[in-house]
Amino acid sequence: MTLSKLAEALPIRPAETAHVHRLMRLMVHLGVFALQKNEHGKEGYVLTPSSELLLNESRMSLSPFLLMLLDPVLESQWHFFKGDMFESFPMADAVFLKSEVAMESNKGGRDAHEFFQAQAHIWYHIFNLASSMSLKCAVELGIPDVIHNHGRPMKLLELTDALPVSPAKIAHVNRLMRLLVHTGFFALQKNEDGEEGYALTPSSRLLLNESRMSLSPFILMFLDPVLESQYHFLSRWFQGEAASVMETATGLGVWEFMAQNPETSNRFNRAMACDSKIIMEILVNECSGFFKGVRSVVDVGGGTGETAMTIGRAFPHIKCTVLDLPHVVATVPKTSTDIDFVGGDMFESIPKVDAVFLKWILHDWSDEDCVRILRRCKEAIPSKEEGGKVIIVEMVVDTAQADPKSTEVQLCIDVLLMVNIGGKERDEQEWRKIFMDAGFNQYKITPVLGLRSVIELYP
Repeated sequence: MTLSKLAEALPIRPAETAHVHRLMRLMVHLGVFALQKNEHGKEGYVLTPSSELLLNESRMSLSPFLLMLLDPVLESQWHFFKGDMFESFPMADAVFLKSEVAMESNKGGRDAHEFFQAQAHIWYHIFNLASSMSLKCAVELGIPDVIHNHGRPMKLLELTDALPVSPAKIAHVNRLMRLLVHTGFFALQKNEDGEEGYALTPSSRLLLNESRMSLSPFILMFLDPVLESQYHFLSRWFQGEAASVMETATGLGVWEFMAQNPETSNRFNRAMACDSKIIMEILVNECSGFFKGVRSVVDVGGGTGETAMTIGRAFPHIKCTVLDLPHVVATVPKTSTDIDFVGGDMFESIPKVDAVFLKWILHDWSDEDCVRILRRCKEAIPSKEEGGKVIIVEMVVDTAQADPKSTEVQLCIDVLLMVNIGGKERDEQEWRKIFMDAGFNQYKITPVLGLRSVIELYP
């Protein structure tokens, strides 16, 4: 079934066809559906053994099981576990499976082995929610810091004595840690007495509160009950008029919602700040060539100036400016910093500089808005010969890359953006079109930031 035929058969507006493509792109990557060419050579979606188990007409349909276990009332209880991300984002995997997609045929006739493989595939994406919430629970209980401060592999009894848990729950800590060891967030090692204890792994070291690169605020933000609950409105959003799933669920866009919910807004700001520290540490220390020849830079949407200050400390000769909305700039403390703060609107004008810096800005906006922003950037910089360029930090989705887990995270974040703010992650072809439409002639993509890349854009 081609994308256009699928969109026509679903109870959605024609305008949502592009969003169906993004949903199905993730579902194909996860093996829930597959792409095959039809007799005319066109690619279309077909069922896999897993999705055949979701057919309503099937005597062995798992759809009621899936809908019950992902019911908003039951699922919301995980947040009282003192507890998520899945190894990459399993909660998103589970919720996207819940989105009700039209399916029409049942091939049947599968043997028991194939049936149970397909069942296990579906169960994985339902129950891996426990992995996400267990990780959130570990952060909220402070388990990484407790083990780190112990200084050696920590036995179960030592761990339970150090945690703020009820005595009646001590026996359950073993089960929590068993899952977290299996998913690689902690490891079992023998101490000097030959007894097994829990130790940190590279992943859990990124959750230490004392670490300058701690990801704990990132976890607590994106597994916030308020934001996570939006996914339950995904199928309803496809059938309505709202710009984002959050608007369907709350009646507000994400920025309006943040303005009215300061606690969630503060969690968001802490999450973005911790992510910015990690990216900028690597960028200025290991990838300094991106700033070679730059004498002035403006960080668009730079908030309180953390990124600009990092650039200024690493390259004192670069004059740094931050452009953000007037109400954001008004909250910046008056210090002796050399950073200039400008209140304004990136859709209207951008200060004249050698380089414009856009870190995780464009993925929040539609293609049309990205073109508008980049046209303002082009007006702000000199020619390439005079050192002008735009430095963009964004994901470049590559479904053909060797690491399927990295692709899965990129596709999950793409749907997360669709849910929360109506933004999107893009592949190179989509980026190229935006760049050309904005009047740029050359670009260079350098994948040096894990899931994200640095894109240098030249007029």
